[in-house]
Amino acid sequence: RKILDSRGNWTIEVEANGLKGVAPSGASTGTNEAVVIDVDKAVKIVNTELQELLGMELNQEAVDDALQKIDGTRLFKRIGGNTAVAVSFAVYNYINMCNPIRNNVFPYPLGNVFGGGAHGGSTSIQEFLLIPHKAKSMEQAVETNAGVHHALRTSLTKKYGSAVGINDEGAITAPLNDEQVLSLISEAAEVSSCKLGLDVAATEFYKNGYYTYKSGKKLTSGEQIDFMKEIIEKYKLAYVEDPFHEKDFKSTAELTKKAGKKCLISGDDLFVTDYGWLNRGVKIGAANSL
Repeated sequence: RKILDSRGNWTIEVEANGLKGVAPSGASTGTNEAVVIDVDKAVKIVNTELQELLGMELNQEAVDDALQKIDGTRLFKRIGGNTAVAVSFAVYNYINMCNPIRNNVFPYPLGNVFGGGAHGGSTSIQEFLLIPHKAKSMEQAVETNAGVHHALRTSLTKKYGSAVGINDEGAITAPLNDEQVLSLISEAAEVSSCKLGLDVAATEFYKNGYYTYKSGKKLTSGEQIDFMKEIIEKYKLAYVEDPFHEKDFKSTAELTKKAGKKCLISGDDLFVTDYGWLNRGVKIGAANSL
């Protein structure tokens, strides 16, 4: 069936033995990601062609392999990456309902507290993230993130009034530049015993060979490496995602070499959903996480 996602856009929801899986979507996506097809077409494919999966053992690897085989292309150009991932999530959820995962094996969630970039806001950096690394459970981690979010929004509203808002991912926006927000979120992280992370999504503001920030700052790739290294050290960042253009493996490898022992340098737009890109990244040491 089709349902509305958090942005009010149509997406596909699939059930496998009563457990649901939904295809997520992002505002800033890599150009080499798996193809997203029309939702009505995706629903039709699930309710016709993919019915051949009925009767299969609900084994994650077997179902995912079957989806790839049915599609027959590298990036799900025929049945759609959104179709495949919704089916895959439904199977995953069913498997783990039968064999529940305990809270303490989940990774810590990254809470998107302040936002900009393609999601809307005054900053070029897309997400300023809090990592509640001292939480004892998923519930406590979510409560920590939510608590910081509410407290920060309240204090900013007192200062900036109606200029404070929420972007399309629920992150706070306010008339501040990237470094002002880094300073603000760094203080919030310290008070709440969290670590700080960023999703830079640098592809979104890379133009004509420069990283062009909304503040007016223009950096070459070399200067962007230095800037990222500087803020990792200054603000004790634990996680930095997509600090360079989506095809700049060389700069990502250089930053990983310089700062990777202190910080997770993560590839998202860099690796997208493509095994070939990931394999290339592994070979040259571009990023140390994904």
